[in-house]
Amino acid sequence: MLGGIVGSALVVPVGINSNNQAVLNSEETTAVFHDLDVDAIQSLNHLPGASLTTVSAINESSPTGLIVGKSGDLAFFWDGGSMYPCGHLGGGSSEATDLNDPIDPLEVQVVGNSTTASGETHAFVWQIDGNGQGVMTDLGTLGGANSYATAINNNGLIVGYAETGEIYNQGGITRPIVHACAWYGNTIYDLGIHNDFYDYPFVGPYPFSEAIDVNDNNRIAGNSYTINQHYRGFVLDSPVP
Repeated sequence: MLGGIVGSALVVPVGINSNNQAVLNSEETTAVFHDLDVDAIQSLNHLPGASLTTVSAINESSPTGLIVGKSGDLAFFWDGGSMYPCGHLGGGSSEATDLNDPIDPLEVQVVGNSTTASGETHAFVWQIDGNGQGVMTDLGTLGGANSYATAINNNGLIVGYAETGEIYNQGGITRPIVHACAWYGNTIYDLGIHNDFYDYPFVGPYPFSEAIDVNDNNRIAGNSYTINQHYRGFVLDSPVP
């Protein structure tokens, strides 16, 4: 049984690695690390000034999986004993969503989303530089205001979704169009949408899409969806060689 905080009524599992180490959120306020092999439970401390910490992913590092999440207003990186703030892109807040599994833990890459100084939300990648300092890099968008990173693989391929700058406008409903995308190096790739289900003469019925995950073969999984959140899943091979 996964352990939470003593007296906690709500425990939400988030992930488990091949070392049988699980992470979970307890009462939606505290992140918990549970080593199932030795039945050791540890709650992650909050960043200074924070009262709420949630975890989003754990990787395969040994002996202890590395963990990312959000503490207070900031994304964090946890290395088995210490929590490090990842910073932000000028807007004061950020959240980490995933990390990869390099052979050298110092080469780990963390992805997530951060507010910018102009009030937008942009996907980011965070990693440790040659001076031992964590550096957050803005990944940009597909031409619109906002973007979001959801996952990264061990090849450094990042996936998520971003606004294109175009607007959906049907029946009095307007909304920024969002497409699944992938980032690699300094390039962002638009992964498109489903558009082959119907032969109706008006706009494609699935104008929005999002990439959710990517494996180490660069195969991407995600969804196309309608204005009323009707989903069609997809799997595709990354455009990155």
